[in-house]
Amino acid sequence: MKKAEQFLTAIIIAGFLADFMLIPGSKWVLIIGIGFLANIYLFDFGSIIENLSFSEYNKKTRLPKKFELNKMLPGYAIVSMLLGMLFKFKTWPGGNTVLAVGFAISIFAIFILQKDLAKNKALAIGGIKRILVYGILGIVFFVLPEYFWLEKTYKNYPEYIQARKDFDQDPENETLKSTMEEAYEQTK
Repeated sequence: MKKAEQFLTAIIIAGFLADFMLIPGSKWVLIIGIGFLANIYLFDFGSIIENLSFSEYNKKTRLPKKFELNKMLPGYAIVSMLLGMLFKFKTWPGGNTVLAVGFAISIFAIFILQKDLAKNKALAIGGIKRILVYGILGIVFFVLPEYFWLEKTYKNYPEYIQARKDFDQDPENETLKSTMEEAYEQTK
């Protein structure tokens, strides 16, 4: 599972860079990469840490899985931060809110993992490391201005940036919507 985690992380980085360079289809690479990585973190966090396949991990933990907070919370925290960063990067509404929820879950997860350190050191250390890495990235995204990525990505298209900002202020206005769509077409 660690190889899948590394592969999907590379896909996400490639999708992020490609989307930043306005390469067609890169948005979907980024979204699909984050979606798959999020599913792995949600459902297989313990197998990533212990470097086991999903079936080996389930045999080891004996299906049906028990409710174990120490194996669930790190995945939820990381997924919340990944989704918050995606929302912030794409300038979708709610990015900072999702990141804040991810930070709150992360604090609770680190507390739970720290208490579990003596029982399962590999899980606790692996979970804390991942939470800290994604937490630092999440903090960077959280403190950036709302339109930072939009302005960097479309820096050669100021008409689109302004049209997007105007539309976000009044999303019900059809004139602003059509102006934004026309300006976006010029970016292609």
